[in-house]
Amino acid sequence: MPINLQAPMGRTVDLDSLPPQIVPVVRSWVAAVEAASRRMGDELRVTAEDAIASLRGRIVMTAPLEATLIKSNLATLVLANKLDRRATLPSKERTEALTALNALIVELRNAKPKER
Repeated sequence: MPINLQAPMGRTVDLDSLPPQIVPVVRSWVAAVEAASRRMGDELRVTAEDAIASLRGRIVMTAPLEATLIKSNLATLVLANKLDRRATLPSKERTEALTALNALIVELRNAKPKER
C-alpha cells in the first residue's frame, strides 16, 4: 500500500519511490512522529535511533544524506523533548520533524544499498 506524506508546499512525497529495503525503516519513523503523544518522548527517541542505525547499515552514506539524516534526528529529538515537558501537544515541533523527514525521504530516493 503506498504511503504518501503531505510535503511542504503541497507536494506529495511517496515512500514507494524509495529503495525497497529502507521503506519499512522510514515508514516506522514517520509513523512514530505522526502518532507520538504526551510522555512518549523516550519511545520516539528509540524509534529514531533504531531507524538511523538501520539506514546506516543498509545504505551507502553520502555527505548530503548524512547531513539530512542528522537534521531529521535533531527535529525528532526536539519533538520528543517537547512531548516529555508540555501538557499540550507540540504541533509546531511535529510539523518541523515531518518536514525534516520529508527532506530525508527525498534524499533517500537515490540511496545506494551497501554491499554485503
